Amino acid sequence: MNKKMKLVTQIVFYGSLWGFIEATLGYVLHLIPIAIAGSIMFPIAGMILYKAYQKTESKAALVYIGFVAATIKSVDFLLPQLSIYKTINPMLSIILESLVVVLVVTMITSKKPVNKYLALPIASVSWRTLF
Repeated sequence: MNKKMKLVTQIVFYGSLWGFIEATLGYVLHLIPIAIAGSIMFPIAGMILYKAYQKTESKAALVYIGFVAATIKSVDFLLPQLSIYKTINPMLSIILESLVVVLVVTMITSKKPVNKYLALPIASVSWRTLF
């Protein structure tokens, strides 16, 4: 398999994994009145995206993975729920989360030690701020 096809396969795999988790576990968590879904789903997404980065070594692939996951999350439009925004907001959050992880991965892979230490606090504040 050539390098480009392998990259596309990995993007689809990790995007599908994240999207499936968002469409199932995320759907249930978004039905809970307490806003805890992001506190559970962001660390899961971060782990998936970091593993994807280790395999692909491409930051752009992380954004594409976010789009694949958001597309799969759109299946929740077909499920019964209270509001259409309970699907649209998580879809937008998925894309924003992938951008935050790109920033964090950039900091972690930096040669400057200060960036490595600031990566986790920035990730923690960033996803909450963007949501």
